[in-house]
Amino acid sequence: MSHTTRSRIAGAALALATATTGLLALPGQAAQASGERELDTALHSTRAYPRAAGHAEYESGGGHRELSVHLRGVRALAGKTVRVSVHGDFVGRMRVSQYGRAHLERHSGVPRCFAGTRVKVTRSGTVVAYGRFHRERHHDDDMGYGMGYRMR
Repeated sequence: MSHTTRSRIAGAALALATATTGLLALPGQAAQASGERELDTALHSTRAYPRAAGHAEYESGGGHRELSVHLRGVRALAGKTVRVSVHGDFVGRMRVSQYGRAHLERHSGVPRCFAGTRVKVTRSGTVVAYGRFHRERHHDDDMGYGMGYRMR
């Protein structure tokens, strides 16, 4: 094979690799490229509610914003309502079940969130649980399974 033929093949391979790079992006990279934002945080306990735990997730893109908050370990608040705030702004209320769990799902009225944005769950002015959003992490395992699943 001549030097010219090898150069042409190498050039074609480089052009093909460059053209398909966008198709091989990981889910997190694709979300970034399309203007979407995915954030999450673990919710941590406080001295007042040492068994409180949970997580919050935020998604934005395509002109919409969504917030999901899950709380557990607060059986002492069974039947009571807790408040959720983001950036210090009220976003909703959750009623705690008899099992000490609560959930909030919002698809409208959600403020913009960024990495570092604070999330708080309170009851009568006392912080029950809190967290700070960070970029959602994606991973691939050795066999290529689980692509796009969150690590916690």
